[in-house]
Amino acid sequence: MNGFVADVVPITHDDYYRVRNNPFRGPAKRRVLRLDNGANQIELVSSIPNYKYTVRYLKKPEPIVLANFKTVSIDGVSTPQTCKLPDLLHRDILQRAVTLALSGR
Repeated sequence: MNGFVADVVPITHDDYYRVRNNPFRGPAKRRVLRLDNGANQIELVSSIPNYKYTVRYLKKPEPIVLANFKTVSIDGVSTPQTCKLPDLLHRDILQRAVTLALSGR
């Protein structure tokens, strides 16, 4: 499975037992199920018997403040600062922010 990108779908143990043999909702070539076993341990379930994963985790980003606010702060930050996440994520962040603003959240 070298070079394939698979979606990792978090799922509960109850849901896993319900969908594990379903070809449309269970594990597939491009879909891996992620079970949280507690104590910082996860299990990845795939339909491919011998596989290798590259796992990347993101930490919670610091707020992106564009202007100096004296009376308002975002998570305690009120001075302008740039985004410290990779440039690859900027469009996704912007798209999510616009979606939330339009939904009134």
